[in-house]
Amino acid sequence: MALETHLTSKEIGALIDAAPTLRDKMIISFLADTGCRISELLQLKVHHIDFEQKMVLIPHLKPGIRKKCPTCGKSTGRRQNFCPKCGNDISKVVAEGDEERTRLLNVGQRTLDICQQYIEKRGRD
Repeated sequence: MALETHLTSKEIGALIDAAPTLRDKMIISFLADTGCRISELLQLKVHHIDFEQKMVLIPHLKPGIRKKCPTCGKSTGRRQNFCPKCGNDISKVVAEGDEERTRLLNVGQRTLDICQQYIEKRGRD
């Protein structure tokens, strides 16, 4: 017997309908529709949502800043103090390459309608 690992559209609709507040409806609908993480949802601003194109721009939360070992050239994370390849102290090396990444996702009309209602009710960004 196989264990189901996802909810059907009908089950998701029932969850949204059963949510006690407009905020909860918006959260459930948005997460189910986009598959984004709750931390990504919490970082969203109104300007990230394109209601006409039915798209949302999800900013990537982790900066892509890297350090490069001056001795061997190995690229490491910005918080590394020692090179994983040669073992040299790289604590004084300045991180470079601030890279901003984003994802563009489709959003369903029901989710957009709930988001619009929430924004109008809340009245803030």
